[in-house]
Amino acid sequence: MSINAQILKERRVYYIDCSYSMEQNDIWNLVREKLIEAIDGVNDETTEILVCPYAFDTKSSVKSYRELATESGKAKLKNIINGLPMTKATKTYHEMPIRDFYNNRVAADRINYVFFMTDGISDHVAEDHNYDPFPSELKTWKNRYKDKYVYGFYVMLHPIAKSYKAALNEIGSESTQRTNHLWAVETTDVNINLVRVDTKAVFNARTEKYFEIPVYGNHKGKTFDAKFPDNSGFKVKSAKIKDGKLRVDVDVTGDVHALPAEQKVPLQLTMNGGGQFDFLVTETVNVSCLSKPERTLKISIR
Repeated sequence: MSINAQILKERRVYYIDCSYSMEQNDIWNLVREKLIEAIDGVNDETTEILVCPYAFDTKSSVKSYRELATESGKAKLKNIINGLPMTKATKTYHEMPIRDFYNNRVAADRINYVFFMTDGISDHVAEDHNYDPFPSELKTWKNRYKDKYVYGFYVMLHPIAKSYKAALNEIGSESTQRTNHLWAVETTDVNINLVRVDTKAVFNARTEKYFEIPVYGNHKGKTFDAKFPDNSGFKVKSAKIKDGKLRVDVDVTGDVHALPAEQKVPLQLTMNGGGQFDFLVTETVNVSCLSKPERTLKISIR
């Protein structure tokens, strides 16, 4: 049996640093070109794209331009990007874009991806070493979004940005970044490949040999490893992509009739074969593992 479920749509938010150092570091034109390429690469016309330039004045204020990823919507955003101001009288206060995101740009009914693009360090560091609110704002990310459909990327456009140790310390190690849904990447190209799977699945141990999880994003050439906890009573035989879904074949390691009628079991996923900028943004699937004689009610994504 199956019922239809609505697929969550995406929102992509790009905060682009417009400070004069972008011109001085000779990356201003390149970064805008790469941002346009990223926007052109969004194929789902229901996706919301927000371009948010900041640090184009001495107050480091933030503007926002929103369009759907239609051809006309993309064209409007590309015109805005090509016409962004560049003046010498600028300041870069990094807490401004992240606060703008926290307060204004998170859509509760969408998958949210945000890219904080900068080529350097907050001007607070040069002005007053005892006052820099940006690391503290980063510290709150985990409690806000760890278990939500919000994924952030701190995009270091220039090597100078890597010297911002206070910020990078809050973002943490690679494992912490995966756990907290906040990654630090060094690139001028924000056309990052985001691979996502549904976070819920259902498996009936008495009537089924496998279950399937929808996969979103470019997973061509990628393989997946899947693993249940050792003491869960379930073992993954194989995990393979088939028709846009990850099919997980399962063995029951004990007496199927001794299993609880229903339990939640986490399935850990890893993605193989990806490059530096291929990200599996959801690595845990909460599987409702049943042990019931009747067939399972499945949700079919249409």
